[in-house]
Amino acid sequence: MQTSRIQRLKFIAEIIQSASIPSPENKKGNKPKGANELIGITLKEIQDSVSNHFEVINDRQLRKDIAILRNEGYDGIPLNIKIKKSRYFLKENLGLNQVRFTDEEKATMPFVMELLTAYKDIPAVNLILNTLVNQEIDFKFDEKVGKVVEFGSPTVNMKSDVAKRIQKFLLAIQQQYAVVFNYTNVRSGTSSDPRRREEESKEQQIYPLQIRSHLGRFYVVGALFKLNPSPADIRIFAIDAIVRGPDKHEIDTPFDENEKLKGQEVPHVDFEWRSLVLKTGLKDYYTHSIGLYRNYLENEKPIAVLRWFTGWAANWVKEFPIHGSQQQTKIDEYGNIRIKIEVYDTPDLKNFFARFGDNCLTDEEYAEKYP
Repeated sequence: MQTSRIQRLKFIAEIIQSASIPSPENKKGNKPKGANELIGITLKEIQDSVSNHFEVINDRQLRKDIAILRNEGYDGIPLNIKIKKSRYFLKENLGLNQVRFTDEEKATMPFVMELLTAYKDIPAVNLILNTLVNQEIDFKFDEKVGKVVEFGSPTVNMKSDVAKRIQKFLLAIQQQYAVVFNYTNVRSGTSSDPRRREEESKEQQIYPLQIRSHLGRFYVVGALFKLNPSPADIRIFAIDAIVRGPDKHEIDTPFDENEKLKGQEVPHVDFEWRSLVLKTGLKDYYTHSIGLYRNYLENEKPIAVLRWFTGWAANWVKEFPIHGSQQQTKIDEYGNIRIKIEVYDTPDLKNFFARFGDNCLTDEEYAEKYP
């Protein structure tokens, strides 16, 4: 952005801010109706002031400048500019730009900045990141020499297309409407060619309910687009396996016109998030899961799972419990331990145990190895 443009934007912001004062008391000393409201300034008054200090500015350009101040600000921090009764005023931003950090909090800023940078494609995260940068806190170091905090690869897969799809899903959740998208099952060895992937993809229709992350990937959890979804209708999709969408569902039914003519009740695009979350039991849906995949019809209730962990794996599971239900039931003379967990029997559970190789044993395998 050109320096002259920045100076004009800053001038406009200062004009609006100077006019953003409370309504005065009347002659009797009483506050009039709406006294808590700010006086503000009209567009014509702003235009006259700007034209007196800079080049003459027309209505259209001035409105564009005000839109920039609202969305980006003149220094990367959006301004809370409001309009009421044709008067513009600036409501005080009680955000990060007014926070005063302690020395201990400043010391952790390199960690915070590195963490946020991994997710900077999300608009709200980018806003917070820019706000912190513009705080001019003395926590920066010469990155040409090295970073104080280095995460290496991002902890999750945050490609730009994934970030954009997350935004669309969150908007659909906030505004509570069903979405449609094309999805490829990456577990089936789908082609990496985008055109081939789209040809192999299948259309999915859901009420989006939640965004989750697991092992470096983001997922959307939703209920199938149908009448009266139940816990059995919960589905989860890897967001990086979506090849088109998500888009707002444009019709009120997946059924054809003949079925509609029969008077069949059909699902609606709009839904109530709170009601559907409670109805599908989403809050506790994954409580007993290792991983994110669960087939409700096959895994309605958790089961008791017993495993022996030997060698290094024994120390690992003691230091990092596998699940909240984990209990140590035995320990042998070699320091090997036997644990019990209450979880769903899913492929993800088997894959998790496989990570430990021969150091994770069933009771039968343990008895054979340690007679």
